Amino acid sequence: MNLRDREDALFDEWRTNRGRFVKDGAGCRFEQQRARILFILKEVNDTDDGDWDLRKIIDYGNVAATWNNIARWTAHILDGAVFEQVRTIDQETRANYTSRIAAMNLKKAAGGRYCCKKNFRILARNIDSRIRCVAQD
Repeated sequence: MNLRDREDALFDEWRTNRGRFVKDGAGCRFEQQRARILFILKEVNDTDDGDWDLRKIIDYGNVAATWNNIARWTAHILDGAVFEQVRTIDQETRANYTSRIAAMNLKKAAGGRYCCKKNFRILARNIDSRIRCVAQD
């Protein structure tokens, strides 16, 4: 079972207990990387129902906000790129880098740009141990 299948199995299990949330996880090229990067993000910036898959954005690079900087950081970490090489990021370049990382939102339910600090601390402390099972090779 590959990583995407393990992630999907975990999300299926969570869906029975948690209702709607945004799926996250590894990009389609993550497992091929010698050095693997996991970006831990605070929350999903979505005011709708939150029932979608962040991995599609990671795979296809079709959202610039937040992901341009993540692509730049990834380019530097994995390929040694300097800022001038990635100053301008188009969708193809963004997808090239973001598809190589994993991203996990601590708060998986949809919401705005802000998270109550108390709730955020609880989320950070209670990361489900099953995530470790998914991440293992």
